[in-house]
Amino acid sequence: AYGDMFDILRQAPTLPPALYLHSFGGKAGMLNSFVKMKRYGDRFYFGFSAGVNLRSPKTPDVIKMVPDERLLLESDLEDPLQVKPSLQRMLRVIADAKGW
Repeated sequence: AYGDMFDILRQAPTLPPALYLHSFGGKAGMLNSFVKMKRYGDRFYFGFSAGVNLRSPKTPDVIKMVPDERLLLESDLEDPLQVKPSLQRMLRVIADAKGW
């Protein structure tokens, strides 16, 4: 799916000024392809949430590759009582992956 999306975006004659990839689940190589995409690479932002992304052991390695200014923290939850713990858990993973 990410490969098809990448091809569509790369060939687009124009794109919005910012593109947000919600709970990004692609591999580090795909993230790198988005970031380095000619004309549009600086428009991509990558979100990560505990509920979605921490199911995959590759998530910390992918987070390491995200430019700091394009990294977004998500809760991706509907239950407001679960939002704060989920954000804190994901923030710990992000901080560890980034060495912060």
